[in-house]
Amino acid sequence: ARIPRNILSDKLAVWTVLFFAAFVTFFSVGLTTPVMALRINMDPLFAEGGPLPSHILGIPVEPVVENLKIPEKANADVSLLQATTELLSWTQEGEVNSFIAYVMLTCFVIALTSLDMLVLVAAAVYYNLSVFGGSMEGSRATATLPATITAAETAATSAVVTTAHYCQIESTVSTPTPSTAYGRRDDRDRELASSSSSSAVVHQCEGLTVLLNLSSMLRKIAMLDVLIMGIVVVTLCMSMYHKVGIYVSMREGLLALTAAEAFHYATYYMVQAICSPKQDCRRPSNCVAMSEFDLQSQDSTTPMLAPM
Repeated sequence: ARIPRNILSDKLAVWTVLFFAAFVTFFSVGLTTPVMALRINMDPLFAEGGPLPSHILGIPVEPVVENLKIPEKANADVSLLQATTELLSWTQEGEVNSFIAYVMLTCFVIALTSLDMLVLVAAAVYYNLSVFGGSMEGSRATATLPATITAAETAATSAVVTTAHYCQIESTVSTPTPSTAYGRRDDRDRELASSSSSSAVVHQCEGLTVLLNLSSMLRKIAMLDVLIMGIVVVTLCMSMYHKVGIYVSMREGLLALTAAEAFHYATYYMVQAICSPKQDCRRPSNCVAMSEFDLQSQDSTTPMLAPM
């Protein structure tokens, strides 16, 4: 039985690269476009019943405050790139809180999210090369088999290597037909075929599993989604200050970051769903034992015909 191929698994690397390109586009826009804005309206401050009195010691307060040009100085549109630049400058002045914020933004939000996407691309490419390009591995494995290995053993070996990425070497080959070869097969040749396929199984199993586990770890500690939710929560909480003329709002950069994270999530679940083994691949020794058992079981089901 062959591995089922569909439009996603056949072209997983292509889809992943396309998603990665979309992620880079939206992420770049989100980094350089304002995500939050601060505006101050002075009118509620001087309104009747407002927080500021109209006169202090007979002096009108409004002209004095207006001369301070507080709105012009306080109004701001902030992007992530501007925020990291300012945090770095404040860190160099000895601000510890700014240093912590700078590390959180640059490492956990920007770097780890980008690294996770790169790992997902690597896993998808590895999957397509090792599985649907597995015919090359199978041909290399079967080409080295001596002529005394029967056709049934060759088919079994190729099927084991081709399905190595699942690390679930079950009954992937149906019971072979009786061999037409004559004479007793050499045990050493059979061991050579078994060890060759087992090595391919372990290599593909370990490589793909390492990439998938690394991506899973990176997704858990990457904080782009946390940043997006933090901006939304802070903006909603700051709405309580509208009555005193302080307005904090979300900007279009947040939409770009949300789109980038959506592509991040879609890429992660697509790669994990297609590439993840159905059985535990964290113990490669299991893969070896199962593959060797599978080959031996195929050998035992192949009857040997004595020469006439």
